[in-house]
Amino acid sequence: MDNNEKVFEEEPLNSSALGLDVNEGENKVEETSTTVEVQPEEVVTSSEPDADEKPVEEEQIVQSEEPVIVEEKPKKKKPILLIIIILVVLAVVGTGVGIYLHLNSTKTIVTNVVNNLYDKFASNVEEVKKFDINEESISLDTDISFKTDIQNVKELNDVKLNLNYGIDLKNKRMEAGLTIDENSKELLSALGYILDDNMYVLFKDMYPSLINIGKTDVSQMFTNSNVTVEDVEYLLKEYKNIFINSLNMDDFEKSSATITLNGKEESVTKLTYVFDTNKQKTLTSNMMNNASESNEFIDRLSKISGTSSSDLKSAFKNTDALDSEDIYTEPSTFIIYVKGLIPELVGMDISNDETNMQIRMNDNDTTITSKYNGNDVVITIKEENDVMKLNLTTVVESKDLNIDVEMTKNKKDDKNYDGVVKLSASYNKQNFEIDVNYKMTIGKKIANVDVSKAKDASTISQIELNNIQQKIYTNLQNSKLYKMIMSLVPSHE
Repeated sequence: MDNNEKVFEEEPLNSSALGLDVNEGENKVEETSTTVEVQPEEVVTSSEPDADEKPVEEEQIVQSEEPVIVEEKPKKKKPILLIIIILVVLAVVGTGVGIYLHLNSTKTIVTNVVNNLYDKFASNVEEVKKFDINEESISLDTDISFKTDIQNVKELNDVKLNLNYGIDLKNKRMEAGLTIDENSKELLSALGYILDDNMYVLFKDMYPSLINIGKTDVSQMFTNSNVTVEDVEYLLKEYKNIFINSLNMDDFEKSSATITLNGKEESVTKLTYVFDTNKQKTLTSNMMNNASESNEFIDRLSKISGTSSSDLKSAFKNTDALDSEDIYTEPSTFIIYVKGLIPELVGMDISNDETNMQIRMNDNDTTITSKYNGNDVVITIKEENDVMKLNLTTVVESKDLNIDVEMTKNKKDDKNYDGVVKLSASYNKQNFEIDVNYKMTIGKKIANVDVSKAKDASTISQIELNNIQQKIYTNLQNSKLYKMIMSLVPSHE
């Protein structure tokens, strides 16, 4: 290394060597200014390196002369954020309270109860609306059997019945049949048909051919063939709306009550309404006014009632009828019970001088309680999928009467249904049961028989008629069923 060449050696900066206290400097920065200017540090050089340190290449220590800026963090605006949160909470709570008060108002509760009851009816007719009875035929075929331990009618255990019925309104055709079997032996089989305005009968195994009874007036059977489910649904909906609008909500008395639901006492809201003569007159007047102003209402009602539209309009405009006491019933008290944050109907009471009925909607069933000869009559209805169960219990002449009905429906497709109806009753330790298996078909051809060879009744001799009667009588007379029926018929001796 050249002796004339200077060697620079970096020494570590030491705050103490510079005569500065770091903490003191920081405090001054915070207290005096947000900007601190640091002066360049003097460079110390040495002509000779220390003995303990290795020589290094020439190096220049350069410190930035840029000012160091220390910015204060802005303070958080906590009060404003807190106010916003409080306002949002109040808005939510206020909206909730408003909704609660609206849902629990007398008008909303009563309106929802009536509308929900109507909606249940409407949902039940949706299945019926899938086919038009004015365009498609309907037929029903049933097999009936009995089971009993009642001594006087035990013969029914051996009897089976078949009943069938069909109607085609569009083509004005009908059919009906009855077959009676006892111990698998046919006692009677009779079929009847109506087509082309003629009535025909067939006695199977008793007369060889179809018998034409002759022309018959069947127009009355098909008078209301233009009535649709939509007509009934429309009228009920209109009556429902008129009924709601006719109610004065101030006439309802609102209170708290306790009723039995699901076998335990429950707190509910109680609404009481006395339907007196004046309220009945108001309702009747509103219905007459609305009906007289609606041509659609008049036309649909005319189809169902068979009364001309002009006669209906005249009747609805006859306000003198409102003063007749004969059209009003005795005052009745209606009570509805609701429960829940969103009030739901859980019970109803209907009472007057002759009737006292209580309805309770439990979680799994509905019970209806009324009085008969001073004894409670309790009906319990339970629905599960396609099975509906009904139970009736009461007391008759100090003995318990229990009746159970179970109905099962199976839908094969939109045109074919089948199911079972079971009815069982027990009274005074005696039991009686009826089983009905049915098949319902939509669109089946009704009265599908060849009448070209039918014999006119007027051409059948008296001898032939006597033979038919004798065969029927002989079959029945030798049966257990006939003997049972005769034993139940009071003697006139």
